[in-house]
Amino acid sequence: PKPLGILMLNDNEIMIEEGVNGKNLERYISDNPSQDLVKSIIHKIISLYEHLNNSLEPSTFADLNKELDQNLDRFIELYSPSENELLTIRKCISIFLQNFKNEKISKRYTNGDFISRNLIVDDENVTLVDFEYVNKTHLYFFDWFRFFKYQYAISNDYLYNIVLNTEINDDLFLSSLKEFTKYRSNKKFDIASRLIFEIREYILRSDSSSVALGNEEKKGMSNLIA
Repeated sequence: PKPLGILMLNDNEIMIEEGVNGKNLERYISDNPSQDLVKSIIHKIISLYEHLNNSLEPSTFADLNKELDQNLDRFIELYSPSENELLTIRKCISIFLQNFKNEKISKRYTNGDFISRNLIVDDENVTLVDFEYVNKTHLYFFDWFRFFKYQYAISNDYLYNIVLNTEINDDLFLSSLKEFTKYRSNKKFDIASRLIFEIREYILRSDSSSVALGNEEKKGMSNLIA
């Protein structure tokens, strides 16, 4: 939404934005989960995502590697992995990086919270809101992982079966969706990508988690690495 100004409230800066008509995507689909509507909305969300990719900036393999190193350093500080866990993580990072050795490297801003509750839908448009976690990253394509991980309007298995036989052929979209269904891949790169994504999620959640929630997060991460 268009920013209109900054309001100071109790020494906090509050951004005032133009209002947006519509329902969040989760509510919109829950109210009418027909296959035709879901297909139409998914096309619009993919179009929005492609629009965001118009702002891609060229980068380097070294900078991608540096971002992963920074994430790993922060994760080690928060989680304190065992030697075996760290070995697994480093192996996954190596597999992930190998995939980009001879690829064009790009980065862009992401709002950092590309989920159904932050997509406001009306009959014509989809608007992305909530830029609290905005950041510039080489891992912008993990937005799809985040979208499907926190998509509760319909089951991802059902969603996958809907889009499988459509003209949607975005490989990144489909592979990210599969990761949160019973159809998930056992390819090394896909597994490595999921772990790196979850490490980033762990860092984000740890910054705002209570001690009890933090312990649950650590248990979940331990199971994932195992």
